[in-house]
Amino acid sequence: MLVFLLLSLFLLLSPEPAPYRAVVVDATTSQPLPHVAVLDLQTQARLATDGQGHFTLPTSPAHVKVQHLGYASLEATRPAAALGQVDTLRLLPQAVLLPEVSVRPARQVLLSSLGAHAGQRSRYLVAPGIQYGVRFQPPSGSGTAVLDEITLRLAPKTPTEGRVRVRLVAVGAGALPGSHDLIPVAATYTAQELAGFSDGLIHVDLTPYGLVLPAEGFYVLVEGLPTDPRAVHVPPAANDKTPWLIVTALDPADPTSYQRTNMRAFPAFAFTSSVSSTQTVVRTHAQADWRVSARADKPTKSENLDITLHVSAE
Repeated sequence: MLVFLLLSLFLLLSPEPAPYRAVVVDATTSQPLPHVAVLDLQTQARLATDGQGHFTLPTSPAHVKVQHLGYASLEATRPAAALGQVDTLRLLPQAVLLPEVSVRPARQVLLSSLGAHAGQRSRYLVAPGIQYGVRFQPPSGSGTAVLDEITLRLAPKTPTEGRVRVRLVAVGAGALPGSHDLIPVAATYTAQELAGFSDGLIHVDLTPYGLVLPAEGFYVLVEGLPTDPRAVHVPPAANDKTPWLIVTALDPADPTSYQRTNMRAFPAFAFTSSVSSTQTVVRTHAQADWRVSARADKPTKSENLDITLHVSAE
């Protein structure tokens, strides 16, 4: 009994692990690097540095991979941090050597997820945990095709909660979205930023990356995230009687930290049905299986998010 009491006292007095805080800088100039992609290799969580090059992980020790265009990637393991300690991660500039090429005029091509006989637009809610993947393939008869921009159409709505992340990922097993990102930094938008797009369009500029469309195509992945970057989505229980309430938490193991939000508060994207070879797949949380978005009453049509690619093709 005494041993149990001593152990309990030790656990109560043991300090909580301090968060891992770091700033990413240029190794040659020591200038902070904003919007650098950071991957937490312990949890697979993705984030980016802020405008001053800083980022924070909830706990330490830390094992991270840092990537930024024009710099060599860095993988670092750090021990438990002291409270208030800020680590410095230095990225080494890396010249990108391009092969000698002959300049040929490129034609501008628009690739739409929508095809013929498009129906009336509706909307897909993008609440935390929900993911939509739209697969695109290079235009037929083209040589090299380089991505310039992606345009995504929002549904008429003023969201008050949540964030949305737009990623480009390689095609994975079973021709479904894979885990390999094709650009180092995902585009992330708050509900307030989305509400501010007066034309209802999100424009993602891809010209800095010079991304060539893979022969097998790729997926545009639209993901719903919690409002608080520290929070995570808690998947609903099998017997959940309030499926319209989205649950997020700072600590999924602590039910007292759960926050429930009506799904109508989150952003929504436009979608419609059309005769198209493009298909949208969807899942409601990261552990769920992907399924094709389709309607039984329209078997000849696909239901897709309204997305357009702007491509320079030879």
